[in-house]
Amino acid sequence: MRADGARADGGGVRAGAPSILTRIVERKRLRLAEAASARPLGDLKRRIADGVAKPPRSLSAALSSGDGSAVQGVVTVQDGSGVPRVIAELKRRSPSRGLLARAPAPGAAGAAASGEDGAMDLGAVHRAYARGGADALSVLTEQDFFDGSLDDLRRLAALTSLPVLRKDFLFEEYQIYEAREAGADAVLLIVGLLEPARLAGLLALTVELGMEALVEVHTKGQLAEAARAGSSVIGINSRNLDTFEVRLETAERLIPLVPRGRIAVCESGIHGPDDVRRLLAAGASAFLVGEHLMTAPDPARALRELKRCRIPAGGHDATGGPHGRA
Repeated sequence: MRADGARADGGGVRAGAPSILTRIVERKRLRLAEAASARPLGDLKRRIADGVAKPPRSLSAALSSGDGSAVQGVVTVQDGSGVPRVIAELKRRSPSRGLLARAPAPGAAGAAASGEDGAMDLGAVHRAYARGGADALSVLTEQDFFDGSLDDLRRLAALTSLPVLRKDFLFEEYQIYEAREAGADAVLLIVGLLEPARLAGLLALTVELGMEALVEVHTKGQLAEAARAGSSVIGINSRNLDTFEVRLETAERLIPLVPRGRIAVCESGIHGPDDVRRLLAAGASAFLVGEHLMTAPDPARALRELKRCRIPAGGHDATGGPHGRA
């Protein structure tokens, strides 16, 4: 680790074949070096110690079922009958879909509106997600492929009383301190990106700073690693980060394998209530949703529709019909 908090080599990051993920990480290394030079780690630590950010809010408590199954903010995997918990995401761009947030809004109240200059109105996004009943918020802060920024996180964290997740490609301690200083309550740690020792170290630092981690997996082996590391909130990403292909079958296959006492959060490929009902039936209890909400004519209404989804005991959806896979 260099004195400025950025590692000079690439230690701790898994090696792999060239892919979208490796291109993102290569660019992220350059951004990290620039950030650590402009704002040394010591400065971040001093600002955190001075209380520049609000005290951390609990992501696991926000995602607890509220039906008696919560134990110290952690819930068991649900049987599909509980109320869905939704982490609503601020996401400006997707590498696969392009710009999401700068098209003129159709005029629905609370939509993710753009200003006259095309800039996204973060206040409008926050109000829409609040009206829709979001349980937590996520902010994509990666700059080069997703058009995100820590400024987005800082501004949204100041507006909300909900826990805020920094969603990014994190592999250095500097980035964890950076997240806390900007107001994040939780961070994303990707098992497919991090070697086991690095995952354990970043998870420990996250806890030390009072935050929580959403530890993301895509395979059975990665799920086992996340469990061994002590993760209490496990994100199951249906998107393959090497190819960006999305298959909900990935979540359906892995949800039943999540250890009891952990929260399973489904990520990617959620395009509406049918997908939420499908994953509730598989045992999911929480969902991270970005593109569907960011592109909806009325994000608040779209979020309420997801929150209303149910799979009552006996395997029937909220309309009384038998549920099936979308």
